[in-house]
Amino acid sequence: MAILKVAESILVALSYIKVLDAQKEASIEMLFRWKGLKGRVLTRWSNPYGHMNPQGPAYQDAVTSRIIIPVDVATSDVTDYIVNVIAKLFRVFDGFEIDRAAVEEITGRLITRNL
Repeated sequence: MAILKVAESILVALSYIKVLDAQKEASIEMLFRWKGLKGRVLTRWSNPYGHMNPQGPAYQDAVTSRIIIPVDVATSDVTDYIVNVIAKLFRVFDGFEIDRAAVEEITGRLITRNL
């Protein structure tokens, strides 16, 4: 669910800024914060596509991730920004590293409205 929410937030922000006709050299700065993590376990319960063994428990209570995205970024390159945001979150769950292909698949399903 975190991947989907981060992807949606980034894609919607980029859509709004493009509608506002921002200058090509402009960028968007976004901050994501998760709290209440310590002791929780990371599982894949909301997405029926694929399998993930539970990871964790989380060793810290909060994670903050900040990114700056150029407004002229190609939709195909947005996955890199999503991975950068969620990688920091997932690492607190016993060092878990998300597979970029999984993020790409979820982002693609969101873009094509095939969730």
